[in-house]
Amino acid sequence: MAIEPAALMIEHWHKLTAKQQQYQFEQLLRYFVSPLLPIAKIESEAHEFHGYHFQTWHAFISGIDFVLIPGVKQIQVGLDQAQLTQVRAKFKRQLSEITLQPLSAQTVQVPPMLVAQEPILFDLEPRGVYVIADAQYYGDPFYQKRRAQDITQVQRVIHERTSLNPFTNQLPSDLETAVGRVELATSQDYYRFSLTRNMADFSTLQQTLTRQGMTLLDRAAYAYLRSYHNQVLVPELGSANYFGLVFPEKQQGEILQDETVVGGLTRSPELQTLAASWNFEYTPALAKLDKQQLYYRPVINIEFNN
Repeated sequence: MAIEPAALMIEHWHKLTAKQQQYQFEQLLRYFVSPLLPIAKIESEAHEFHGYHFQTWHAFISGIDFVLIPGVKQIQVGLDQAQLTQVRAKFKRQLSEITLQPLSAQTVQVPPMLVAQEPILFDLEPRGVYVIADAQYYGDPFYQKRRAQDITQVQRVIHERTSLNPFTNQLPSDLETAVGRVELATSQDYYRFSLTRNMADFSTLQQTLTRQGMTLLDRAAYAYLRSYHNQVLVPELGSANYFGLVFPEKQQGEILQDETVVGGLTRSPELQTLAASWNFEYTPALAKLDKQQLYYRPVINIEFNN
């Protein structure tokens, strides 16, 4: 049995058994992920959202937790004229302060994709993870060898905090190293090791991802991830979503494929809310943005030749 493109669309995905889903996922890893990238911890995961159930598979690929998101044949994104009028009336003053281009209502098809569970700070390049329950590092073996002291540091911190009282001693959210940063995942299941890179501009980031067979979300795919079973005009950026993905808080920004940013404004709460909506887009000068508030999300698109 080979990969079945139709089975990877959300209309059919939930009809598959767990074993069939696992097979399709493993085949995607085989054919769509560079053989040079380390893959580990292939596991299933499930989420509940407003009474809807979503089950999928994920794996660590080169130190990034990638989740399989089924595609969708048709989904409505953007604002129609009535909705746009409603938003403009509610945020008239705020919209006069900054140019936010509304996303016009349209029906789009989004292919299946492997999507990073959490976004990554703009200047960081993941190299591996340390899964706390396994007491095991997964990722770039060269990093593991060269930066063994960083992994040992994490092991020591985990041991010190959890050996005292695992219920009251919280793990630190991040640790600085000589060459980068170690961050605790939102789930608190693992620490991610990253190198600090000077992503001087957007093209540098694109080139770094392209070398690994990755890219960024486009606006339609981003809208799909945020709005599926969650149709609201002006959403909160950090709110929950059907696919269980982690998104930045609304004062933080996530950069997309076309160099537009969702979120990232530090002005009034109303402007933060507007900028955090997938229904508006703006293209700020990256040099003027706080790199500690700007994130990117690697994606591996699953596209088949007809």
